[in-house]
Amino acid sequence: MKVRPKYFRLDERSNALDYLRKVRLHLAEVENDQWAWKWVFIALHGALYGFAITVAKGTDDSSVVKQNGRLVSFWSALKHCQNIGALEQLTESQKKSLERLAETLRNEFMHFQPKGWSIEVHGFPKIVIEVLGMIRALSEHPNVFIHLSGRQIEEVRSVCFQGTKAMRRNPLFLEVNAHE
Repeated sequence: MKVRPKYFRLDERSNALDYLRKVRLHLAEVENDQWAWKWVFIALHGALYGFAITVAKGTDDSSVVKQNGRLVSFWSALKHCQNIGALEQLTESQKKSLERLAETLRNEFMHFQPKGWSIEVHGFPKIVIEVLGMIRALSEHPNVFIHLSGRQIEEVRSVCFQGTKAMRRNPLFLEVNAHE
């Protein structure tokens, strides 16, 4: 019997959506498993980057690929999204959340070097809330919106809404905001 090929198909939109699904999965675990935060931030970064690339490329896949064949940076993709109005001007708080997500959390988790590392976690829910808001905005841009099914669009909205709601009820968020 001849084996028929089976393919795993993905594109930038389905990849971003898969990352967002992983955000949902791991957010449900953070109160009982501190390790889930690592996966939340890896997936959150992947989802934001994926949706930013989808918006930035428009109809030209090569527009987000540099001469050396590498994808444009996370920061370049976000800047392009701002330049075309897909993301509003970021607040200082959003900029800090993005910087902490990309430069500290995601990079340290993905490229962990031998060391001891203690991370103060009270700001985690705020980062998630702010980044989910950016993902929601990017997902509504025509470059993304027209390529997602109605079910997928609703899923993005639901994950962003439910994730934000869960983070606003998270004990870490409540504790910080009780003191402000």
